[in-house]
Amino acid sequence: MVDKAIPTITAGTKPDGTEEVHVVQGVNSRRLTTQQITDIGASIITDATTARILAIGDAGRWIRFTNAGSITCTINTGIFSANDEIMFEQVGTGAITYTAGGGFTLRSNGGLIISNGQNSVQGMKFISGTDAILFGNLV
Repeated sequence: MVDKAIPTITAGTKPDGTEEVHVVQGVNSRRLTTQQITDIGASIITDATTARILAIGDAGRWIRFTNAGSITCTINTGIFSANDEIMFEQVGTGAITYTAGGGFTLRSNGGLIISNGQNSVQGMKFISGTDAILFGNLV
């Protein structure tokens, strides 16, 4: 991707979504593309895959997993900030297993990390960039 500075884009030119913007949230600093910023308003994501690695654009979203096979949802360190939240729904018959990437601590009541069947709902609240609590309908 070629770097494009927002101030250098000619007036009247529609951004193509790849332009990066420096975003500051509290003490954390991130670079988001204009498309990621636009997508923040779209709160529901439908995911038909069997593996998802969470990304910054997932913060504040409701992710609906629709696959009939087993699903792995991985959370890596340093992506999210304290107070970020994500909600999940198992729409299909495939159970969602939540896994922590290296250096990430994923906590839950009783150590439960698998969704509890079709139409079950889970949530994740980030305590920091390396720690989150998983809650909801889990087994």
